[in-house]
Order: sequence, then C-alpha cells, then structure tokens
Amino acid sequence: MTISSEPLPSDLADPCGGFPDLLRRPGSQASSAHALIFAVERTIRGRSAAERLAVRQDQVKPLVLELEAFLREKRALLSPGSTTAKAISYSLTRWDAFTRFLDDGRICLSNNAAERALRGIAIGRRNWTFCGSDAGGHRAAAIYSLIETAKLNDVDPQAWLADVLAPLPDHPTKRIENLLPWAWKASREAATLAQPRSPPYHAKQAGTCGARRMLTRLLTETIVLEKSCIEDG
Repeated sequence: MTISSEPLPSDLADPCGGFPDLLRRPGSQASSAHALIFAVERTIRGRSAAERLAVRQDQVKPLVLELEAFLREKRALLSPGSTTAKAISYSLTRWDAFTRFLDDGRICLSNNAAERALRGIAIGRRNWTFCGSDAGGHRAAAIYSLIETAKLNDVDPQAWLADVLAPLPDHPTKRIENLLPWAWKASREAATLAQPRSPPYHAKQAGTCGARRMLTRLLTETIVLEKSCIEDG
C-alpha cells in the first residue's frame, strides 16, 4: 500500500479523533489510515522512548486496531487470488512484527534509517562481490550492523573497535553487552567525568615557574651560607 506524502485534509489533521467515518470513504481508507498513524509519529519524533510509548498506546494503538479490523473485513470480500487480497494478506501475516512498535518506544515505525545505513554498502558492493562463503557473508553482515549501530549512537567506529577488540578474548561472555557501542560510550563518558580536572595550562606553568624560583633561591642562599662559613672558619 502506498502512503501519500501529501498533507492531510483539515478534517483529518487531528490524529486523536480516530477515523471511523474515514473507513467508509471509498478509495482512501488504507492510505489515509496510514497517514494518520504517521501524523502522530511526527509529533513525537525526537522524544524519549517512554514518551513515545505513552503516545503510541494512547493515540496510535486505537488507529492500528481499527486498521486491522478494516483490512480483515475487506479481505473477506475479495477474491483470494486478487492483487489487493494478496497485498492485504501480506500485511496481516506480518501484523505482529508491524505492531511491535506499539509496545516499545525505542522502535521506529519505518525502516528509513536502516535503508540509509545500507546505502553505502549498496554503492560499494561491486568492490566486495564475494565474501568467500555463506559464513563469510553472515560475518560481514554482523560487522556492518555493528559499525552502523556505532554511527547511530554517535560513536566513532574505529575508536570503538580499537578499544574493545583488545580485551575481547578475556572479556566474560555474560557481560558482552558492556562492549556494545552505547554501553561503551556511556562508560567512557562516566570515566571522563570521574577524572579530576587539571588546572589550566597557564596556572600550571605559573606554579612550575614559582617552584623553580623558590628552589633556585634556596640553593643560592645555601651556597652563600656555606661560603660564609668557610671564610669565617
């Protein structure tokens, strides 16, 4: 089903109002239902996972339930071999996966971010046509996933890999999640905050110069005192 990118009509702009009447309008039901769901998602973009989950449970879940009921009703009226029936069946057989975002605020409604992450691999695929074996392909996919996960968490992949690969052989398997990009980033930030702040460079230099002057004066006075003692003796 194609979701229109055009703005919603004014009578559909309020995502809280539901769309029972909308479902009875011929030719606009499914696409407009999707547009309403995405309209709500746009209002919570950038918010915390807990806030997104609360809004989804309150506003999006009723829309999704109505959409599911509508699709099941319309599929029963269509010939099983028709293109529309196949499209509806494709969605309904994957309904649990589609509605997973309703119970987890961390999940995005669309996979646009994942597709953008794969763009670099798609552009350069001519340079790595062969992985050697199926196992090599699976390992390459795992590495791509880890690198892109690091980027999504604002972590430099090269710095992260250089830091975690060295202790990896001796790291406890039960605590492997501590080496994942977001956990590694949090531990580095905590370590940085825990370090005592060093004085500014000029203050350190001034302190060093002052200590040098004191030491020089002390040695000078000692030498003068020794000379005077020798002369008096």
